[in-house]
Amino acid sequence: LQKIGVLATIMQSGDDLLSITFETSADTSAVKQYLIERANLEFYEVSSSKVIQKEIDSLKDGIAKIFSFSKFDYIPQIGSALPNDTVAVFKFFKTNLSSNFTSLLGIDYVLKWGVLDREGRMPLYLLKLEDNLKPAMSGNLLISASQGESAFGWITISITMVPSAAKDWELLTGLAYKNASQIAIVLNGVVYSAPGITAGPISGGRSEISGDFSAEEAKEIARKLTMGYLPQLQIVSFQVDSID
Repeated sequence: LQKIGVLATIMQSGDDLLSITFETSADTSAVKQYLIERANLEFYEVSSSKVIQKEIDSLKDGIAKIFSFSKFDYIPQIGSALPNDTVAVFKFFKTNLSSNFTSLLGIDYVLKWGVLDREGRMPLYLLKLEDNLKPAMSGNLLISASQGESAFGWITISITMVPSAAKDWELLTGLAYKNASQIAIVLNGVVYSAPGITAGPISGGRSEISGDFSAEEAKEIARKLTMGYLPQLQIVSFQVDSID
């Protein structure tokens, strides 16, 4: 709450109730949303577009008007579309991908959109699923997240993982480094960043994430990441009083 300019007093009332009194000049409905908001955080290994290169080559003409395929296979996204075209793009892929690849979707791979880029387009990613049909990592993974800046002046997000997730993170980053692939950071079903691993496995559970975001966007992402670590809260009453 302090991060959004709210002065709050929090008192425990019984085993499962909290009484929160706060003063703010911000929109009270936004503060209410912050209290109950959580982030579903997932990490996936990104699959190269090489996996569906034959599919892409056969589909380019039929979808070229609404979907722009990436020109280089080392780019994590397989292509991008305008927001109004995303539903049609998904429908096209589902209808026109060969049965050989369609059978792998939901078993070995999943398609997910990313956040809007600087050109107002949404990138589409092909992500790997584990044998249990789940992402490589998910759940309450982080202790903290904050906006930072790299030694080169890039805007970054610094994260610290819970001890139980640190070893999994080391294994995942090691795999991505070995495969020269990227790791997709997915919040509530949307890919926010897909950085590559350039210096081998990351141990200790501390990492810096870079991406195409501004300082304000990085702060908002860090806030959402931190909210994912909190237990789910339910508001049983909410009263607003004006202060002269």
